Amino acid sequence: LVIFLLVAGGGFFFYRSYNYCDRMYDEIREEIEEANYCEVDEDCKTLILSEDYSSFGCYHFVNKETDKNYFYDKMREYNKDCIDIINLCAPAPEPRCIEGKCAYVGE
Repeated sequence: LVIFLLVAGGGFFFYRSYNYCDRMYDEIREEIEEANYCEVDEDCKTLILSEDYSSFGCYHFVNKETDKNYFYDKMREYNKDCIDIINLCAPAPEPRCIEGKCAYVGE
């Protein structure tokens, strides 16, 4: 009985952590998407993520008024609680404003 309770309790903790991590990941991704807006090219900047935050990609384009540290702090919390991954990223290209969104335009 004691072993069953330990296994069941561990399963509940894993399930709760998994849902917590999924919600946190989705929240961060949605906030990054909301931060991607512009009117002209100069409104755009790159949120470099590199290997420290690669579970969210290597980079994202966001509005120049975006507080990058806000996202770095949230991603650091996510990484601490939810993931252990190492990845290398290529340098991010320069963003342009295309139809109200910051994006990469291939040459």
